[in-house]
Amino acid sequence: MRRLLGLGILVALAAWPAKAQITPKYEVSGGFQYTRFNSAAAATDINLVGGDASFVENLYRWVGVAGDVSASYNRQTSSTDAAINGETTFVLTYLVGPRFYPFGHHKLTFFGEALFGGGFLHADVPAVPPFPKMGLNNAAMSWAGDVGIDYSIKDHWALRLDGGYLSTHFFNSTYGNQGNERLVAALVYRFGVRGPHRHK
Repeated sequence: MRRLLGLGILVALAAWPAKAQITPKYEVSGGFQYTRFNSAAAATDINLVGGDASFVENLYRWVGVAGDVSASYNRQTSSTDAAINGETTFVLTYLVGPRFYPFGHHKLTFFGEALFGGGFLHADVPAVPPFPKMGLNNAAMSWAGDVGIDYSIKDHWALRLDGGYLSTHFFNSTYGNQGNERLVAALVYRFGVRGPHRHK
């Protein structure tokens, strides 16, 4: 009995490295995004919530190319400041860049990425007599640095949590850079798996 148990353990240990080295060729994800947006023009940061979608092509087990699109929104309310009561802010970013997997792909997969691209901001400022309601639009360069972790739940599915720093440059000539903190929780689907499958 002990020999059989020992043999089973040896087989499991021998098979574990193959299972751990599964590298999906492609990954798509979608989920929730929270951004603490530093408008640079306001006295305090504002909280933006919305969605995030990404696509990754893994070139090797340790590096891939990621594309990320996110959209988030905020509506401010104030009973004392008419200048911000009802003000809305919408931010869209579209980024692409390398993603690195320092330990390869496992049940828990750690990654870091550096993404570059652009962003779009639309803000509606409420009317404050004698000034009318205004709509502001701006497009500018953006970039992000994120770190995250994927938890595999099946061959093709994983849960993702990542966070980092999103830099935007809206109205750059007036307000300069905005440094924003970002958090994403998403569901990941993987396909085109390289190497042995986790389950038969």
